[in-house]
Amino acid sequence: MASVRQKDRGWLMIYATTAADGTRRQHSKMFNGTSKRAAIAEARRLEEQARGLDADANGKTLRGYFAQWLEATATKVSARTLERYTSLLATVSKRIGVTPLAEVTALQLERLYGDLLKNGRADGGPLSPRTVRHIHAVMRKACREGVRWRVMSAAPTDGARPPSVPRTVRPAADGDHLQQLLAAVSDPDLRCIIETAALTGMRRQEILALEWSDLDLDGARIVISRAVEETAAKITVKATKSRA
Repeated sequence: MASVRQKDRGWLMIYATTAADGTRRQHSKMFNGTSKRAAIAEARRLEEQARGLDADANGKTLRGYFAQWLEATATKVSARTLERYTSLLATVSKRIGVTPLAEVTALQLERLYGDLLKNGRADGGPLSPRTVRHIHAVMRKACREGVRWRVMSAAPTDGARPPSVPRTVRPAADGDHLQQLLAAVSDPDLRCIIETAALTGMRRQEILALEWSDLDLDGARIVISRAVEETAAKITVKATKSRA
């Protein structure tokens, strides 16, 4: 960890590097600026440069890195997933987005999780433990990517613990419940959707994307190859990850 101490009219920067054989070596260099904060930043830059980190990481904020990561991720995930990632990371950026990327710590993230559990919603209400765990999971993906890209020396999320999610048991509907539901539905199209979901276990998005060519009425078979995807901008039909 880089450190500085005042000496004469400047600052003595001390930082360490690790050779390929695992040997650690300490370095020192004078910094003639007047700001201790600037001296620490320069020492960290030298340390990261010695580790082979991308020079673009110097001075980048967490918010700036998230924007870069989302742009690179856009071609790898669905529009709905990207929308969800963007929303979750915006919650983080609103709280600690101005933090320099190199200064984000596991302790800072755990404090963030605690704050989000108290008042993380836009209306000031608490976020659920499940949502905070989702935030942690997305940040972990982004930070580990940052290590791979060599813009981060380590992923602070690896040392942070997200909140646990209480186990809940959801009762499954039986035949009587299904009949009660169908009896309360007068719309034949909606009734067909409910019956299909109950008999096949298909997801709602998969049912809504069905076409006549997917049905084999004689063989009593349904081919699942598409699903409806809804985002704030539009509704599209995409291929499923696997064909069933």
